Amino acid sequence: MPILKNKVPEQCQYVRAEKIMSSKVVSLRTVDSIKRIYEALKTTHHGFPVINLSGQVVGLIPKNFLLILVANR
Repeated sequence: MPILKNKVPEQCQYVRAEKIMSSKVVSLRTVDSIKRIYEALKTTHHGFPVINLSGQVVGLIPKNFLLILVANR
């Protein structure tokens, strides 16, 4: 995951997140299947929100963390 800078570059100050975000959110559950994780890894996303059973976001997992977990299985 990129590290955020202290100051937003001038050319980016008025860019809304909706203009650069994917319209289809790819999320993972706190306990998920290898199939769903594999499908998430095939996307171009760099990180995924983690959702609990109540549908609340409880975290974010970077794609490279998932690659390490799947490779070690």
